[in-house]
Amino acid sequence: MLTKDLAKYQEVVNSWKIPAVRESFEIVAEIGTLFVVRPTAVRDRMRDGVLAKVKPHLLKPYLSRREDYASAGIEKMVCCAPLISKVGHVANS
Repeated sequence: MLTKDLAKYQEVVNSWKIPAVRESFEIVAEIGTLFVVRPTAVRDRMRDGVLAKVKPHLLKPYLSRREDYASAGIEKMVCCAPLISKVGHVANS
């Protein structure tokens, strides 16, 4: 249900043809997907794409609402996200 709602909202926002609003909503929509992806995909979402622009500590309040936040190790991903990002960047150089 969440993904369908987000897709519809994204469609409406895109129809406005206002780039700044569209880009901001992309971040909101991507935060929404953090609730429906597998725990192993959370790190990829934070490191790549739209959420790479967001500081990890700003995502923590959303991620902490996941039922598996502690049990799946997501808490550690938020804690270490800058390190993961830097390591990934160095490894790709």
